[in-house]
Amino acid sequence: MRGVDPDRIALGGDSAGGNMTCTISLKLRSKGGPRLALQMPLYPEAAMPFETPAGVENRTGGYVDTAGMLLFLWSLLPQGTDYTRAHVTR
Repeated sequence: MRGVDPDRIALGGDSAGGNMTCTISLKLRSKGGPRLALQMPLYPEAAMPFETPAGVENRTGGYVDTAGMLLFLWSLLPQGTDYTRAHVTR
């Protein structure tokens, strides 16, 4: 691995980057990839937007509104998944 110490790999990001940090970390775990030394997601969207007070209060008109969050979510879920029934384990 080009001189990379697999015991010192870390991922981090904020907002969409935080969500990607979580997604990549889970994929590494499920595919038997390297174990991360650190994972630092900063305010990732980790719950369905319509399940949170912020998602209800910001349905439209904001910089990142609920419709935009659903578009992000749709990009992450496998094609054909009913996102109204997808739940994040808390």
